[in-house]
Amino acid sequence: VFSYYAADSFVQQPEIAIPSLGLIPVAIILGLLLYRTKIPGWIAVMLGIFLCIVMIAVGQHISIDLERNIWLALMITYAFFASIVPVQLLLQPRDLLVSIFLFAGIGALIIAGLTGSPSLNIKQQVHTSQLPMFPFLFVTVACGAISGFHSLISSGTTARQLPSERVAVRIAYGAMLLEGLLALLVAILVSSLLTAHPERSGTNPLILFGESLAYHLPGNASAFWQFFGIFLLNGFILTTLDSATRICRYITTELTGIKNPVLATAIPMSLAVILLLTGQASNLWRTFGSANQLMGALTLIVISVWLTRLYSWKKALIAWIPAAFMLAVTITALVFQAWNFLHDATNIAGGILAAVLALLALILVIVTGRSLGRFNQ
Repeated sequence: VFSYYAADSFVQQPEIAIPSLGLIPVAIILGLLLYRTKIPGWIAVMLGIFLCIVMIAVGQHISIDLERNIWLALMITYAFFASIVPVQLLLQPRDLLVSIFLFAGIGALIIAGLTGSPSLNIKQQVHTSQLPMFPFLFVTVACGAISGFHSLISSGTTARQLPSERVAVRIAYGAMLLEGLLALLVAILVSSLLTAHPERSGTNPLILFGESLAYHLPGNASAFWQFFGIFLLNGFILTTLDSATRICRYITTELTGIKNPVLATAIPMSLAVILLLTGQASNLWRTFGSANQLMGALTLIVISVWLTRLYSWKKALIAWIPAAFMLAVTITALVFQAWNFLHDATNIAGGILAAVLALLALILVIVTGRSLGRFNQ
């Protein structure tokens, strides 16, 4: 779904393609400079930032017009190869560049929130959905609060990039706080734009974000800020695509024992392509929030059991309480979705997926109970 929205943004605004895809060669150059030369790191990073700015400037004057399916094919191909190459060659330097621009974006969002005087019609925003506030609020608000995807990323890729274990807390907790701030600012600014212009509600999310940033920032550079906002999100999508694909490769290797990176990547990627070609990706996406938070609950349960074995129930409560809450929330949400999708026959694939995930969550509860029972004996 991320790749679809990115491809759609390239179709609607072809000039955004060069700076967004230009991150790839620039990141490779930065990775080579950092690990294959003796150039000081700060000089290499400054050069990478300069090249990205050049790409942004060039992109505003040169556009690439391709069909959406071609863009999708290119992005899937990119994710495949990016998940195989060593992290220090592409993923790590690309994430470094994206993070720098994201810091700049957060600064722009803060200025937009303080100077743009966003106004919200809370009643209008809350009642646009027929879903109950509980449990769906807690499977919609993710990342900055709790996220199963981030638990996989932190164990699968982030841990491989830390200089030492001592910096893990600062990086992980600080990143989640910043992501929570980012989510709050985006929600406020986008909701404010939709309050003033409700007809924009069906717009591509990436373009809508760019429009909301430009709408609230002062001055006469609205075209640039819209362009910059879309560039930021496309950079984020590229990081998500190859990181998620790399994690799928790790999981495939662990489950099947397949150690060949090409084959271990091709198996989950082929399933993703089938979902895109059959049009089922958007149907399954409706259960993404619940599935994501279920992984978060699983992570908390594993940590809780480990802390209980290592210390005691009392010291492990800091993990058990959120684990129990998230497990209850996700099971409730999955059962609700499975019933609605299957009962009304509106989303059979999504309903089956939700039912299977709810069953797996219940099995997880049983396995956890047995594990603790053996521990108490």
